[in-house]
Amino acid sequence: MASIRDIARLSGYSVSMVSRVLNQHPYVKAEKRAHIQKIIAELDYTANQNAVNLSIGKTRLIGVISTLHKPRLF
Repeated sequence: MASIRDIARLSGYSVSMVSRVLNQHPYVKAEKRAHIQKIIAELDYTANQNAVNLSIGKTRLIGVISTLHKPRLF
């Protein structure tokens, strides 16, 4: 699994530049964006959802606790 650091190393740009491309920051030149997106596609990069949730502090999951469940007896 590729990371942002791997993409930065292969593209020759910094980790912050790769992050800007991934987050669709408007102040990235078109040729830099195209080069980094090409490498992202080649590596089949997908963001690690656990890392994203940790960084933003939200998971958007709801936990349910129920006392109506009876244990099965075998």
